Amino acid sequence: MPMLRLARKILMRLRPYRWVFTVAVVQVLVMGALELLKPWPLKLIVDHVLMGYPAPWPWLHSLEPRALLLVGCVALILIYALIGAFSVISNYVTIGLGQRLVNDFRAELHAHLQRLSLAFHNRREVGGSPLPHHLRHLCHPDAHHEWVLPCPDVSGTSGWHGGGDATA
Repeated sequence: MPMLRLARKILMRLRPYRWVFTVAVVQVLVMGALELLKPWPLKLIVDHVLMGYPAPWPWLHSLEPRALLLVGCVALILIYALIGAFSVISNYVTIGLGQRLVNDFRAELHAHLQRLSLAFHNRREVGGSPLPHHLRHLCHPDAHHEWVLPCPDVSGTSGWHGGGDATA
């Protein structure tokens, strides 16, 4: 049941972008079909040019082996070019869709935070150490040992306590 709820939430977020999502799915299906076509030109070359078997399609019967080899090579190049083009377009569409979804989520989160009362924000601690609480005991302002982490400066003035470099 939780998976159905999650799927419903995702589909609701995709609703404004359903046409873009549909285009992305169609692109994936076309790329899959093109991937299935990749062995065909090689079969044509091996079976009908190298082995000399008759071509399965009547329009290829009149071609001599060199022309059939050219048809197979051109088909292979065309299939790979189409796969590459669809891959680039698919990446562009899906990355753009992902960025739009993240932007919508950020806007929704920002709107939610703006609706909260000031008392809620006053009760919550802001800032503090970026280190998780279970690692803070390893932090020391004067980190001279290799196993001790330099402490982040939460005041925002120098970046790290002790004036040293974080990587040193």
